[in-house]
Amino acid sequence: MTEPNKTLLADETVLRAKLGGVDWPLRPFSLRDLSLYAPMLIERAGKTAQLMTTSEGIVALGDIVFAGLKSGHPELTREELDAMAIGFFELKDAVMAVLRQAGMFRDMAPGETAPAAPLGPATSQTGAP
Repeated sequence: MTEPNKTLLADETVLRAKLGGVDWPLRPFSLRDLSLYAPMLIERAGKTAQLMTTSEGIVALGDIVFAGLKSGHPELTREELDAMAIGFFELKDAVMAVLRQAGMFRDMAPGETAPAAPLGPATSQTGAP
């Protein structure tokens, strides 16, 4: 079984996802990682709650978590991730950590103004495209 990357764990600036009660460090995405995963992340970013209501959605959220873990844990397999005892809220929190890792969300500095529009597909106030 793959263990969390100890070098990354030692770096307190690296984001973490708690899976099965274990902290897994999330190496920042490279440009290559973004080119591979950004389309999937953007498509699924605003749908976390909806995706958690179906088996296919849970698998889709697992794809996000696996993408976030893979660069820092190249030996980790999807089968290992799927076998982890991950609770509902752990999965949701891990997805949010990966989205933050990818730069899709960030902490605001005091006095900083939020961007005018969120990253992702445009929708109307009713949620229609």
